[in-house]
Amino acid sequence: MTPRGRTQVVRGAVQDMTERRQAQAQLRLLEAVVARLNDVVLIMEAAPLNEPGPCIVFGNEAFECVTGYRQHDVLGRSPRFLQGPQPDMTELARIDALLAAGRSVRSECLNYTRQGQPYWVDIEIVPLHDDAGRTTHLVAVERDITDRKQAEADRDTLVPQLGEAQKMESIGTLAGGIVHDFDNILAAILGKVTLARGDLPQTYPAQSSLEQINKAGMRARSLVQQILTFSWRERNPMVAQPLRTVVDESLALLRATLPASAQLETVLPDSPLMVDADATQLQQVMMNLCTNAWQALLGGRGRIEVGFEALDDAAAISPPVPDPPSCPCVHLWVRDDGAGMDAARRERIFDPFFRTKPVGHGAGLGLSVAHGTVRNNGGAIRVDSEPGAGSIFHLYLPRLIATALPGRPTRARPGMLRAAAGSACPTSTTTR
Repeated sequence: MTPRGRTQVVRGAVQDMTERRQAQAQLRLLEAVVARLNDVVLIMEAAPLNEPGPCIVFGNEAFECVTGYRQHDVLGRSPRFLQGPQPDMTELARIDALLAAGRSVRSECLNYTRQGQPYWVDIEIVPLHDDAGRTTHLVAVERDITDRKQAEADRDTLVPQLGEAQKMESIGTLAGGIVHDFDNILAAILGKVTLARGDLPQTYPAQSSLEQINKAGMRARSLVQQILTFSWRERNPMVAQPLRTVVDESLALLRATLPASAQLETVLPDSPLMVDADATQLQQVMMNLCTNAWQALLGGRGRIEVGFEALDDAAAISPPVPDPPSCPCVHLWVRDDGAGMDAARRERIFDPFFRTKPVGHGAGLGLSVAHGTVRNNGGAIRVDSEPGAGSIFHLYLPRLIATALPGRPTRARPGMLRAAAGSACPTSTTTR
């Protein structure tokens, strides 16, 4: 107890902590923001810039998500381990030179994750300086641009393809206009030849020359029809018909043209297997493919096989083809045991005017016309071939089934009576 009349003195110190607490709060907020940025943030000790390079002292959560490395696994290591076995040394030298001069730098680099997956980053590196102007740390901010790089690569691939497509469309448009006029001229020539042959006796010497003119004119008209098919200007109406009939008529024409050294075999089911197609165009496809198969035989000797079968399941089309017809469909093939083709030739085999024969031996449109005709008939086409192992052309055409009502068959739909189309086991016969 303090005696009466005496005063007690208490001494103490008071410090204002407001600014310190604010600074600590701002620091925690900054750490939280950096840790949760979608962009990768790395902080490195600047020295040394040369090998082994700056050392990582901090990496945010995005770094762990992108690279697969945990932060404690990379502390003290140089970030150059992310660059893989074959970095761009020229670009690295440019980056080091700018950082050595105390300047910031921006670049695009290919890095690799912990699992070895490549990824592209847009990286900006900023040097931090002390009061004396010396570079003490480097701050790197990286953004994953793998998707953009992939899109650029796809664009570089698609732009030339688009240019080729536009060029072929222009050629088709030009060809379509020219051949119509040329067809009119041919009609006049063939008509006059027919009249001249009728006016002259059969034994007249000029009959032979007129016959040759007529044959040449018919060949020219056939070429006109091929160009029209290629240019997509002429589309004949589709008619429901049995595929067996079309194939049989095509093979009858082939037997008269193939040499005895070429063996023609067939694998044809007894069932008609109805298709919705232009018979003339389909016969032209068969003639083109079989003639191509014969010309692929070494020395004109070998075997050509023509067959077709019913497919009820899309999984049976293996490997898959672009834009396949809906099942049920018909699988038609032409196989030869000729020279075969390498990958480079297979990729261009359906290109218009791509030729592998000497000049004067074909117009270079046969397989392109076959491809266009099959697509025009709602089907798809694929070739399998290896050098020395022959080739097989696969055609897939939509199949029709007969309805319960009389009249024209309709295109089959999944769930309809597929057995009505018939899927009898193919029978193999040798026709030559």
